[in-house]
Amino acid sequence: VKVDPPAPKPGEPMKVALTLTNAGAGHKIPTGDPDRHFTVEFVVKDGQQQVLAETRHTMGRWIMWQPAIVELYDNRLLPLASREYAFEYRMPEASKGLTLQARVRYHILTDGQHDMLKAKYGLMADDPYSFTVYEREVPLNFETAAPIQIMMQISLAAISMSTP
Repeated sequence: VKVDPPAPKPGEPMKVALTLTNAGAGHKIPTGDPDRHFTVEFVVKDGQQQVLAETRHTMGRWIMWQPAIVELYDNRLLPLASREYAFEYRMPEASKGLTLQARVRYHILTDGQHDMLKAKYGLMADDPYSFTVYEREVPLNFETAAPIQIMMQISLAAISMSTP
C-alpha cells in the first residue's frame, strides 16, 4: 500500500494505491470456477466506526451461461503481472479518530449464489464463502500519528486458487 502524499494535510486529497502481484501461480488468478473472484476494498471510518468513504474493485471473469457459454469479461491477473488499485479521499479538517482500511478478499461464490443455495436447495451450513487474504488498518490522524508511508506488496503465490 502506498499513500501519496505520505502525510496529507486537512483539506488535501490523498491517493492510496494497493499493488497486487501474481508472483508465481503459473496461471491467471483467480482460477477454477468462473464465480471465484477477488475484491480489493478501501474503507475510511470515523472514531465511531461509521463508514465515511469506501470503494471496491473486483478481479475475476464474467460468464454468460445461457443460451451458450460466452466469456463476457476477464480482468484476472496474468502470471508475474502486477496491478495497482487506487482510492482517492480528501482529508477532512478534523481527522481525529479516522482510520483507513485496505483489504483483499477471495470469494468462491457471490452473495447472490450463496443466498440461492440457501433458498432453493436448503443450504444450512454457515461455511464461509469468502476469505480475507490481506488486511491493514492505519490511523489517518496526523496530529498524533507518524506520517503514513506504507510500502507493501502482496504475493498471492502462496494462496492456492485451484479447485481443491
